[in-house]
Amino acid sequence: MAVNREEIIIDVDGAREAERDLDGVGKSFDGLTKNIASAAAGFLTFGAALKAVELAKAGAQLEQVDAAFARLGGTTEQVDATFQALGGTVDRDTIKRLTNTARALGITGNQFQQLSKVALASSKALGRDVTESLKDVITGTARFSREILDNLGLWVSVGEANAAYAKSLGKTTAQLTNAEKKQAFFNAVVA
Repeated sequence: MAVNREEIIIDVDGAREAERDLDGVGKSFDGLTKNIASAAAGFLTFGAALKAVELAKAGAQLEQVDAAFARLGGTTEQVDATFQALGGTVDRDTIKRLTNTARALGITGNQFQQLSKVALASSKALGRDVTESLKDVITGTARFSREILDNLGLWVSVGEANAAYAKSLGKTTAQLTNAEKKQAFFNAVVA
């Protein structure tokens, strides 16, 4: 097979042209790689900045919880006792936050301890999250809510609770004060 000189020149010129094209593609890929790396670094920096803002907010919220806890008379010993009573299933910051909520709803520190035990028992019996059970037992008790307490497996009748407490005080249910009715309901919840 005979090859003429023009074909060889065309093939060589074509190869050089292809080499230049490939070199241009390589440079484009190098530039693209640099741009991707730069964008990735920017996203990482932005992500880190967002995380820093989230951490700062969380820190500020914890400071507010701590300040409110101290203002409401909470102590480290109370938190530790509740933490132990709950078997370490609820973190200390959450205990402080829920203690603040309970106190705002008129539940004392001692009552909170007792309700914590009820929440733990309910959680074990029903396979519920202890924190959610504690929220529910606090809210249900403070609001005299049979519906909320039913979710915990607790069936409390306001009328029966009042009657039992009134009898223990030597009173009729009509003679109970609001504070006594609240205590009657609390007693029925923790019984």
